[in-house]
This record gives sequence, structure tokens and C-alpha cells, in this order.
Amino acid sequence: MLRPLLRSLAGIHGLVLLVLLLVGAPFVVIGGTEGWATWRRLQRLPTVAGTVVGNDYRTSDDNGGAYYPVVAFTPAGGAEVRFTEGIGSLPPDFAPGTRVRVLYDPARPRDARIATWKRLWLVPALLTAVGILPAAVYLAWRVISARRGIDIP
Repeated sequence: MLRPLLRSLAGIHGLVLLVLLLVGAPFVVIGGTEGWATWRRLQRLPTVAGTVVGNDYRTSDDNGGAYYPVVAFTPAGGAEVRFTEGIGSLPPDFAPGTRVRVLYDPARPRDARIATWKRLWLVPALLTAVGILPAAVYLAWRVISARRGIDIP
């Protein structure tokens, strides 16, 4: 099974796969680095319950805008802290009064983040997928073609 695949990647097909891998590599590296940093933050930083107390609407230069959740939480042994999440959405992701998990650094509690999959993992996952997907689709197409005995020059 491996031998027909390797034969099918000779010549131009191997070059196409190599180009796809090289073009995708920076996305995989950046996505992996971001994913690793997120995982490390989750391992070393505490999480507490917080409450969305409002949504701050901010306009952008292109006449658009987004709602940024304003969250209140109380860190362990401290006074209440309010922060505005750095990721906005339209419509707002959270209604006032919504309970959320907050990931925070005790040394800088105002730099906290809402701890949902979308807000922590979506960007690393998308970057990694953008880097891998074109080469994976091309490789899958070549494997299927080789299994069916289709010789694509």
C-alpha cells in the first residue's frame, strides 16, 4: 500500500505536496505555539467563576463594530475585579448576568480571559487546520487515486 502511494508522489505530485507543506508550515507552527501557550496558561493559572455585567460596543474603522463582554470576578483573597474581554462578537456572545469561568493571572488580574473553548482554542485550532488541511486533502486524493488504480500523470 505504501509503495503505490510513494510512486504516485513522484515527480510533480511530490513537488506539489512539498509546496503545500512548506506554505502550511508557518500556520502549523504559529497555531501550535499558540496552542502550547494556552495549554501552559491553563496548567499554571487559576480559574474562578465570574459574571458578565455588560457588553461594551466598539465601532471599527470599517463602519462595523462588536460587543466586548465586561466581566466581574473575585480572585482568591482579593477584591472584585472587572475586565473587558479582548474578543468581541456581533451579536454579543454573552448576555448580562451570564456566569462564566475566568482564567486569570494573580499578578495581573485585569488581564483575565473568559475560559471557553472558543475563546481559548479556536484561533490555534484554525491556524493549525489552515496549515495542514491543503496538504492532507491533496495526500488523501493521491491515496484514493492510487487505491483505485487511477494513474494521474
